[in-house]
Amino acid sequence: MKGKKGVEMIDIATEEVLSFADAVKRLPRRRGGARPHIATLYRWAQHGVRGIRLETIMVGATRCTSVEKLQAYFDALTSAADGQVPAPAPLPKHRRAAIAAAEKRLRAEAAASHAERWNDLVLALSRMGTKCDLYLSRFVRLVFDMTHGGTSGELIKSYEALAERPLWLCCSPRKVRSTIEKAERLVLVRVHRRRSYQGSQLDNGYSIDWAGVRAIISGGPTEGFFRFGLRVRRRRRRRRE
Repeated sequence: MKGKKGVEMIDIATEEVLSFADAVKRLPRRRGGARPHIATLYRWAQHGVRGIRLETIMVGATRCTSVEKLQAYFDALTSAADGQVPAPAPLPKHRRAAIAAAEKRLRAEAAASHAERWNDLVLALSRMGTKCDLYLSRFVRLVFDMTHGGTSGELIKSYEALAERPLWLCCSPRKVRSTIEKAERLVLVRVHRRRSYQGSQLDNGYSIDWAGVRAIISGGPTEGFFRFGLRVRRRRRRRRE
């Protein structure tokens, strides 16, 4: 449980709360066999030692602390005296349970989102009919898996690397190139043609074209068909010239 300034406060439901009068009885005897005075705890709470303060809570008009906060205070003092970075205080049980539940919920949402994106991709591939062969589906699945479900980054590989066995497409580089061109023509995959500063060709980058996938599912025209067709016509025109 945190206060207004974000400081971890004492949780009376999970910690053993003590008044300062009771807390001094839990402390070990020091010089001359006497226990620390109650004023010492007020000094630890208000001014601290080595910049470290004892965490307290007001129970009505009584200033209190807890056994757990005393332990955390002494651990921090020991670490500071030894020149070590003090370890963070352990979270209460209900906070750990809340964090675990939130992480579990986020993992479930991420898995559901991943499955939904994959289902969309499978549906788009099924709409391709006979145009979708084994190599095309394998390449699209490869791009999907290597880009974290098609959400981040690119798959950057050469034609030769994609043709290697047994992890990739298991075919010739020429077949890999034709498969990639087909995937781009069907607006399933975006191809980022990379070049160095000297102008030499580098390995291409591949990512899922989600705009094209959604257009295929909806059955409407896709910009990718027109973009690819325009690019092919320009290439053919250059060759004739």
